Amino acid sequence: MSRRVVLVPPPNAGTTTRSRRRWSQTWIFPLVVVLGCSPSASDRVVIATNWSASACSEVSRALSSAPTPIDVVWIRVAGSEDPTRILYRPARVDLVLGGPAASYGRLHAQKRLLDVADGGRQPWLTTNRRSIGLVVNSAARDALGLTGATAPDDPRLADRVTIVDPRNDSDGALINRLAHFSTFPREWASEYARLVRVAANARTVTRDAAGAVRELESRRAVVASLGLDPSDSRPGLETYPERLGDGIPAQGLGIVASSSHAKAARVVVEFLKGRGFVESEKNPPPGVLLLPDLLGSTLVDAQSELRAARRALSRESDSERALAWMTEAPPWPPASISRMRLKSDGAALIQTLAGQIAPDDSARDWLIRSWNRSEKPMDGVTLDGIATAAEGRLIAEPRFRAWLRAEWTAWARQRYRRVIRKITDPRFSTS
Repeated sequence: MSRRVVLVPPPNAGTTTRSRRRWSQTWIFPLVVVLGCSPSASDRVVIATNWSASACSEVSRALSSAPTPIDVVWIRVAGSEDPTRILYRPARVDLVLGGPAASYGRLHAQKRLLDVADGGRQPWLTTNRRSIGLVVNSAARDALGLTGATAPDDPRLADRVTIVDPRNDSDGALINRLAHFSTFPREWASEYARLVRVAANARTVTRDAAGAVRELESRRAVVASLGLDPSDSRPGLETYPERLGDGIPAQGLGIVASSSHAKAARVVVEFLKGRGFVESEKNPPPGVLLLPDLLGSTLVDAQSELRAARRALSRESDSERALAWMTEAPPWPPASISRMRLKSDGAALIQTLAGQIAPDDSARDWLIRSWNRSEKPMDGVTLDGIATAAEGRLIAEPRFRAWLRAEWTAWARQRYRRVIRKITDPRFSTS
């Protein structure tokens, strides 16, 4: 079989978000359909990815030298975008490379992925093709009298930080360290507190990494945590890669359940593993599926209250206790459930609520049992428990996810407002 590689380029870097969305709707679909209708295209493995053109060419060259060469069609999107979103469009895709772990967990819950090994039980793998790190505008940093990899939670960087909305970040720049500390509650709590301080410093929240880079290039921001692409160096911006050792890789890999070339796709996966393109088979903990929702609710949706609390703290000479209280994670069970349990008809109200947001019997039973426990701050172990409840059917329920996001947002807004009240009213206690 002769090798034929087709690269579908991403939108131009200078296009707007709206034009990028228009590009994806009007160009990816026709190209895939035309390729899929040709006689030779039906024999090729279609791979959707956010990997760079050079990385795709490297894989293609390696596949062409295999004992049985495999033809590949590449559907490329920008490195900061999530290629799994292509699966929600009418396009034929056999294999997906890249994108956040949470997206693959979501696809697995929707039964849209095959096991990567024939007869195995592993629905997807992870890969570290893009590392995570800090991107710093060196001139803006130097103007502040700072040096090196400036920590984005540094109080001196108030309103000088930009973050990518974790619900849209294909690299998972904010969630990877939390995932890494999943089984270490103390470290998890410390990392969550750090992220709250980072978000409190953020002047802007961008939709994707490209938006964060524009904030840095314009000097509206000094530093951002982003996925790093070694081939994409920009004048005036310094990068400081962060490695967690045996940590949680940022990018995923999965075989699409609707693929008509699953056998060939598995051969490609094994080939990628053998050649080092897939650097890790350690999947993130289950709770990683909920981290974008958690951080999106408490750091982004409640950011105006968070920034106001940070400004109030900056005027307080003795703010350590209030800061620790502000950066605490939301509780589980949620505070509204704890208040509901105190009512005379609380048990009935809880039963009704559980039935509305978790219609599955086993998911509802787990939820009610979990709500009867003592309230404590959220951590990685608790998130893992929620994610695996009823074999994942609880978090696969959209009504539960919507309720949980609303609970987290409401709690965070109230907590940040109470920090301000604590500072402005000495009679108010955070105990």
